[in-house]
Amino acid sequence: MIGPRNRRRLSGGTLMVAVIAAVVLLVHPHRGSENDPASTGSVDAASLMPITGRLRYGMTEQRVLRRVGRPTKTLRDPDAMECWEYDVRQGRLDAVRVCFYAGEYEAAHFEIDGTWDYRRTKPKLTS
Repeated sequence: MIGPRNRRRLSGGTLMVAVIAAVVLLVHPHRGSENDPASTGSVDAASLMPITGRLRYGMTEQRVLRRVGRPTKTLRDPDAMECWEYDVRQGRLDAVRVCFYAGEYEAAHFEIDGTWDYRRTKPKLTS
């Protein structure tokens, strides 16, 4: 059986947990369908991570190859960066391009709903 002092501690702790939960819900409200990425046209950052989430900038081509495997295609962009393309087909994300400069991972680009996020010209297919 719980004594009066421990009963007060337990009820005080329960009240504190309830207050913290209420504050968290007020600060971070539940996202309803109006914030659903499918309805707003945005893509959740977590969905872009199937390849890039396992990589760190500056990794060598050999380390990238060991981490994520062989690419589907190899491309070279106008800035002389070699890019490896991986087909992902996960939700709205179609593919990921991992690009290297001087043999080190430098940039990533994403194909979402058939459109690449390049701000410049597309890389040329080399193999």
